[in-house]
Amino acid sequence: ARDNMYARHNTLYWDIHNTYTGYGPSACSYNLSSRRTNTHDIPLYTKSPLVCTVESISESKRQFEEIMLGMRTRAGIDYNKCIDRLDPEQVKVYEKRGLIALEGGRLRATDRGFLLLNSITVDIVR
Repeated sequence: ARDNMYARHNTLYWDIHNTYTGYGPSACSYNLSSRRTNTHDIPLYTKSPLVCTVESISESKRQFEEIMLGMRTRAGIDYNKCIDRLDPEQVKVYEKRGLIALEGGRLRATDRGFLLLNSITVDIVR
C-alpha cells in the first residue's frame, strides 16, 4: 500500500476474531473453530465445488495465529495482552537486532523484520 495507507481487504483475514467465507478454487473460509480450504484443482472444483480440506483450530493454535497475524499489521499486537504467550527474552533479542519494536505497549515488526516475521514469531511465542 502507499505510505500511510493499508489494504483494508486483508485486515478481515488478519483479525482472528472475524469469520469469513471464501468462494472459488483455493479459497479459504474460517468460522473461529475451523478453516476450510477449497481444492486448488480448477477442473475438480468446477465439477464438485464442495471438495475441500477442513482444519480444526485448537485454542493454542488460535492464540499463535492471533499473534502471527497481528504482527503482520502496522499496529502490531497489544504486548500486555499477549505477554503470557511470549518469551520476553526472545522479544528482547529481536528488538535489539532491530527486527521488532515495542512502542506504546504494542509489539510490531520493523521493515527489516517483516521479511523474517514467520521465524521471529516461532521464536518469540511460547
